[in-house]
Amino acid sequence: MMKTVAVKIFLTLEMCVMFVTSQETAALQPDAFCEPNKIFYQCKPCPKSCGNQPIPCLKSCQPECYCKPGYVLATPTANTCIPESQCNSCGPNAQWSDCESHCQETCENYLQAGRACPQMCQPGCICNKGYVQYNGQCIRPILCPQRGRSVNPLLIPLLASGVSNSSNLNK
Repeated sequence: MMKTVAVKIFLTLEMCVMFVTSQETAALQPDAFCEPNKIFYQCKPCPKSCGNQPIPCLKSCQPECYCKPGYVLATPTANTCIPESQCNSCGPNAQWSDCESHCQETCENYLQAGRACPQMCQPGCICNKGYVQYNGQCIRPILCPQRGRSVNPLLIPLLASGVSNSSNLNK
């Protein structure tokens, strides 16, 4: 009887040690819980973003995941870290602007006259003159899908390349 109690106590203690050890490992490797391109810091200064605009933050540090060295937030309001080398780079038919408007023309709104537009801006890509946004690409308005019809997804790379002859694309 005494031997059985001793074995139970030993097994219980062993399970406790295993549980505590697994908790310590998780606490020592918090990077495993961070999003891609982020690492865990006990205390980190205010984050940087593309455009290097100061991002307001509290002076007190909090342990959390921040962008890895060499990475910055894509925009001051984004939570995505990108390599600094990707800042100021835009796709075809677009250009970098230090003050990208929140109301760029899109396939959905380019025909709406006098639409309300908030006067906020942040660094980002804007479509070149004569182009509108469609699914993250800048295309000619004539290539926008008509209501009730969609653009063939296989044509998106072609549309982004600046093809302007659309006589055969929207049939």
